[in-house]
Amino acid sequence: MADHAAWLEQVKTCIAGLSQRSASLSKQEMEDQAEELIALINGMGIRAVLEPKAWPARRQIASLNRYLTRAGLNQKLAAPFLRRN
Repeated sequence: MADHAAWLEQVKTCIAGLSQRSASLSKQEMEDQAEELIALINGMGIRAVLEPKAWPARRQIASLNRYLTRAGLNQKLAAPFLRRN
C-alpha cells in the first residue's frame, strides 16, 4: 500500500509537469487521472506477461500514447520516457 501511495505521488507530479491544463485540474481530478494511468500501466504489464507476443513494447507504447493524447497530456515532453525499452 505504501509503495502504491509513493508511486501515485510520483505519477501526479509527472502529470502536473506534462499536462497543458494541470493548473485547472482539481485535486480530485488529478488523483483520478493518476489512478487511471497507473491502472492502464498495470493492465498492460499483466497483458505483456501473459501474452508477450500480442503485447510487445511497441504496442504498449502506442497504447500509452493514445491514453496521453486522450488525457490531454503533452506527448512531446513524455516522448523520451516512452521510448525506453
